Amino acid sequence: MKMIEEWLASSKVWFELESARLKLEAETRLWEAENEVFSPEAGCYDWEFIDEWV
Repeated sequence: MKMIEEWLASSKVWFELESARLKLEAETRLWEAENEVFSPEAGCYDWEFIDEWV
C-alpha cells in the first residue's frame, strides 16, 4: 500500500510540473506571436512607428 501512495505522490508532482511547463510554453508562444505582429521582418518592435502614435 505504501508503494502505491508513493507512486501517487510522485505522479501528482510530475503532473504539476508538466502542467506548469505546458502553461509556460503556451504563454511563450502567445508572447512570440504577439511580438511578431509588430515587425515580422525585424523580429522586434518598430519604436519609431509607435512613437508617432504616442
